Amino acid sequence: FGCSLFILCNFAALIFVDFHLDDNNLPAPKSHSIASSEFSEERAFIHLQKLASFGIRSMGSFANELRSPNYILDHIQHLNDTLHQQHTSSSVNKVEIDIQKASGTFALENFLGGFVNTYHDTTNVLVRISNPNKPETLSNAILISAHYDTALGCSGMSDDGINIAVMMELIRNVLYMPDTELNVAIIFNFNGGEETILQAAHGFITQHAWSDSIRLFVNLEASGAGGSEILFQVSSGHGWLVDVYERSVPYPHAQSIGNVIFSSGLIPSLTDFTIYTEYGAQIIPGLDFAFADNGYVYHTTKDNVDEIDAGSVQHCGDNMLALIQTLNADLNDANSYFAQHVYANRSTLSM
Repeated sequence: FGCSLFILCNFAALIFVDFHLDDNNLPAPKSHSIASSEFSEERAFIHLQKLASFGIRSMGSFANELRSPNYILDHIQHLNDTLHQQHTSSSVNKVEIDIQKASGTFALENFLGGFVNTYHDTTNVLVRISNPNKPETLSNAILISAHYDTALGCSGMSDDGINIAVMMELIRNVLYMPDTELNVAIIFNFNGGEETILQAAHGFITQHAWSDSIRLFVNLEASGAGGSEILFQVSSGHGWLVDVYERSVPYPHAQSIGNVIFSSGLIPSLTDFTIYTEYGAQIIPGLDFAFADNGYVYHTTKDNVDEIDAGSVQHCGDNMLALIQTLNADLNDANSYFAQHVYANRSTLSM
């Protein structure tokens, strides 16, 4: 225990120094009036404030089961309708929306002493964007995931409302990307049940028809508020994902020690990264990001909009959009790319 505590204290000190040096370099928020193909913190913040108006979004609440998913659905449908009014159908990427109500049971043997988790009618709001002129894109997909539910008694603006807002703006950006042909499908999972120990992600990856097409994933989380998001977990054996991230994003921010400490089990916490990596029909490599500055607000009533620094949303959104664009460009020959990078490395994954 003493050794573990020593390691954790040193890890916390390193993270503290890193975050506060990095937070001085947050980008300026972009206006809501910029092109729809560019990420705008102002536009994303509108979604965040709307989520805040719903109050606590714990599972089973009216805010979580109806108001949040309905708001997300209405926005995506409005975006899609507007896009079709502005362009001919043949020039518009295909948007599919699905509401999944999942029920199931799974074991977490190495977490909190081990237990069986059972869930019923957990909600996922799923959006798939694909190229209608390339039907083969439906066989190869990138998953972007975040959760809109909150821990009991918490407003959850950073955990995980900020990333729901980021994803809603990213969908706009992807739909309006100029002269960009999608080489893969992009699936967004607005997950309604993470705080009850990863239930909704399990329902999606083990039961939904789209899950078999996922070749890699990005999970967006928070254990604090403000600052810049940090890449803290990468699937073992898939260092190429770090290379892609480093050459893609305008503001790379990662901690290799975070990957070591988190995967060791010294920190008694999990994210949907574990579910997507370990519970699907196939092993899927991925990246796990989190906001972790001001950790004292985590799972408290202080996790509110006021704790989010100007530029935090812009930092994350610019990085995620650049990552999506790079992966899409790299995946011009998706089958060959995944054969080289994903399938060839599966035998080296630590389970």
